[in-house]
Amino acid sequence: MNAIGGGYRVPWQLLVGLAAAVSGCGAPSERIETPSTDLNKPVLGAFNELHGPLYVEEGEYRAQADRLPWSGYWYPLSRIDARSALEKYDYLTGHQALNAEIARINNEGRPLLPWEGRCDAWAIASILTAEPRSLKEIRFRGRKATFTIAEQKALKIFSHESIDPTDRSIFGVRNDGQGGEAFEDLSPAEFHRIIQVMLVENRQAFIMDRDPMPPVWNTPVVGARWSITPDPKRTEWMQVHAWIYTVFPYDSDLDSNDRIAPVLEYHYDLKVQHLDPGRFRVIDSQWTGRSIWSHPDFVTILGESSEVSARSLNPEIDSTWIREHLDL
Repeated sequence: MNAIGGGYRVPWQLLVGLAAAVSGCGAPSERIETPSTDLNKPVLGAFNELHGPLYVEEGEYRAQADRLPWSGYWYPLSRIDARSALEKYDYLTGHQALNAEIARINNEGRPLLPWEGRCDAWAIASILTAEPRSLKEIRFRGRKATFTIAEQKALKIFSHESIDPTDRSIFGVRNDGQGGEAFEDLSPAEFHRIIQVMLVENRQAFIMDRDPMPPVWNTPVVGARWSITPDPKRTEWMQVHAWIYTVFPYDSDLDSNDRIAPVLEYHYDLKVQHLDPGRFRVIDSQWTGRSIWSHPDFVTILGESSEVSARSLNPEIDSTWIREHLDL
């Protein structure tokens, strides 16, 4: 396994400010569909059905994605925080992206909640595109404009608001506050298999809603550390303590390359069949401790062609133009 590292910095003061300012950042109108399951039966998850059974061994492990996503602003839907970026884009292209964004807010047709924003677009862009590292001058049709780091990130985020459904896979069911005693989301066995495939085997980041409450925190996952130990009271169960390395958004539109990198902690048990000495096949699982109510809700995995299919929901923003001029 690979050690977690790569220049992470955790500015806890900034994290406190972020937690106070935003409790989520995904539009509640989006529904996540997944194959129906009977919650009264042991369910290992749709991901495991696609990628094969989950096998585990006792011990301590680490894994990390090769490419680390970047922190950027989550851009609330209820206000225009990317004004300078859109103004410069309009000046170069002759489009009306800023006016279209203002009209979009005014014509939404419903009150916009303070936590609704573009954390999903930021998470996608941060995984798929390179992080801007300096000022960038763009010349186009006889005009020129200089974009700050924050403005470049803003255009990348706005241009990744939507991707073709065939270029992403979603596992788990999003909780929009419908009620019910059981969460229809990831089982621990499914979550653990995702870690194995994405971080250990493919070394790729993925996106996770970090808890099952209605506000959505779409968060890139870049690494994990976990321990697997026998349950001292139940011979057919193994206990897992997992630390998930994530990237969080900024709480303002910053010209920064600092990466906000909190570590999320989960506990769960895996019911196993004993195979070879020290090797087990997982047949059931359960969240334990505080993770019963605070565990990943759903996971989004991006396909290789996701960047090509990404687009903005603002009709005046040309995602192809942004890719061509910001990723050269």
